[in-house]
Amino acid sequence: MNYSNQIKMRLGALLVLSVIAAFLMVSVYAKTSDQTEQPDQIEQLINDKVKNNKVVVFSKSYCPYCARAKGLLKSLSVKAEILELDQREDGQKIQSTLYEKFTKSRTVPSIWFDGKWFGGSDKLMQSLQDGTLYGTLKEANIEFVPEKSEL
Repeated sequence: MNYSNQIKMRLGALLVLSVIAAFLMVSVYAKTSDQTEQPDQIEQLINDKVKNNKVVVFSKSYCPYCARAKGLLKSLSVKAEILELDQREDGQKIQSTLYEKFTKSRTVPSIWFDGKWFGGSDKLMQSLQDGTLYGTLKEANIEFVPEKSEL
């Protein structure tokens, strides 16, 4: 191969690498742009859910603490909007936004009563044990049926 052909091959390879680099830069920019717009949409989703539902639980389907909290609410016949974050494409973004903008808590479940963050599973169970849960539900105008032992 003569010197002229080697230069042409190297220039061709350089051109291909330049095109790939440009494509990667555009891809990274597009993802960065999406990420800057996405939190506003996620924040709006969270606001809409907690505003339009008396009870909201941000949950993960495999989480035992979430199962415990959802089970207690169900046993009290509390109607709740449940978002299973592990079953949503935007689930991680929702959980991050909950932490960053709303609760400063990274864990699920994240339980909301009447537009206000209540807490997680431990707080729900503790409030049942210390007798404050029913009062909290009544104060938030949330319909429930007390456990049979409380009737």
